[in-house]
Order: sequence, then structure tokens, then C-alpha cells
Amino acid sequence: MGRCKIFPIGTSAPHFQPLSLDGVRNVWEIPKMKTLTVDDQKRIRIPDAKPRQVFAYENSGDGRLTLTLVKAEAQEPFPPGSLKKYVTPERDAEMLDLLKGCSLEVSD
Repeated sequence: MGRCKIFPIGTSAPHFQPLSLDGVRNVWEIPKMKTLTVDDQKRIRIPDAKPRQVFAYENSGDGRLTLTLVKAEAQEPFPPGSLKKYVTPERDAEMLDLLKGCSLEVSD
């Protein structure tokens, strides 16, 4: 006869669902699924999606499509130190030479 493993109270075996607060396993919990319809332009409206969110999809070949939210990291337009290559003494001298003929005074 095989031996069965005993798990401490409040824990569960890896293949079982964890215990609820009252100590009872909810075996009949069914994941909530929503049905989406593709229109004639191949668009799908996802009710919980926010504007400009990006999803990756995977076709598993057995009639299932999996959508995964792609979290894009926001990057600073100019990270600290990225513009240092444009601020050099040679470049400053060149700009001063170009601006010598310019004046901010308005002639009457």
C-alpha cells in the first residue's frame, strides 16, 4: 500500500487548492471568463483594458488564444547625463561665432 503525505494544518498539497479562512477547501471554484466578439475590422473590445495598453497574444493551436498584458517601462525623454555630449567648449565657441551678428535690440 502506498504512503500518503501529511501536511500541517492550514497548508495544502501542491496539487490542491489552499484552505479558505473557515478551513474548508473550495473545490468547485470556477474561474470567471468573459466572452469577447471580434467585429468585421478584426477588433476586440476588452472591458477592463485601459486606453493605450498593449497586449501580446499567443495562439496555442488548439483553438485557444492567450492575451498577456505587456508592461512597458516609462523612460525619461532625456536621462541625466545624456545631453553632455552636446555641451562642449568647441560647440559653445561655434555657437558664439554664429550669434555674433545677431542682436536682441529692436531698431526704430
